[in-house]
Amino acid sequence: MELFSDKSKYKVDGVPGSRGQIIYFNYDNEVLQQLEVRQAISMAIDKESYASVINKDASVSTIGLYPDFMAYGASKGEGYEYDLEGAQKLLEDAGIKDSDGDGIREYNGENISLRLVTYSTKAELPMFCNELSSSAKKIGLDIQVEVYESVVEQQESGDFDLMMISSTMCPTGDPQYFADITLKSGGSGNYGGYSNEKVDELIEKLDVETDENRRTELAKEIQKEVLADAGYVVIGHAKYYYVMGADVKGLKTNPSEYYLLNKDVYVEN
Repeated sequence: MELFSDKSKYKVDGVPGSRGQIIYFNYDNEVLQQLEVRQAISMAIDKESYASVINKDASVSTIGLYPDFMAYGASKGEGYEYDLEGAQKLLEDAGIKDSDGDGIREYNGENISLRLVTYSTKAELPMFCNELSSSAKKIGLDIQVEVYESVVEQQESGDFDLMMISSTMCPTGDPQYFADITLKSGGSGNYGGYSNEKVDELIEKLDVETDENRRTELAKEIQKEVLADAGYVVIGHAKYYYVMGADVKGLKTNPSEYYLLNKDVYVEN
């Protein structure tokens, strides 16, 4: 941003948006079908550090799934705090132990080794994945990171254990889009095969509800259920920055990512 620091020439406007860094679990993997494993992975992520240190404040952390600043964002205590000791205890109590002392826990007699796939076109994603791999080792899980130019093939084939992508969650500011394509059983963006009957029932209600306040309540209920299930992890949401000439007036960054130009935007002569 230093390139555009001359305020006589440029203006910079920016806000947090709804483009989330999302971790998908592949529910065909028996290890990841275990709630305690998903919870432990969630607790191994220092979301605030990822946003402020690794991503150099180019994103903001989130408590739950949706952006915290949205009306349907999660409340404190609903998500998972960074807690490596708690994650280790969770796994121990579930009987998922390191019985041979090699540093990696076993499930059904085999070391837990998971493939985390991501892509390189979003610079923060490989860095986040590598940090997660490092933290996972501290709680006895082996996570191997694989970086591709694109993960479309893996999304279609299901050839992954964990997948981290960047995706816009609320393009119009409404929670239904993300719920329908990602959280609902069989959704077009539900790449890991997540399925929760209660979540599906709530989404069906959201799909037909017209009252805005009730839609917000339903979205919060959906999010609460998915978080209790550790169904997904959303690390945070990207900030949007727009650079414009100093003579541009009326342009305000919109957290939806799409709606920028309208009747209020003009160039001052």
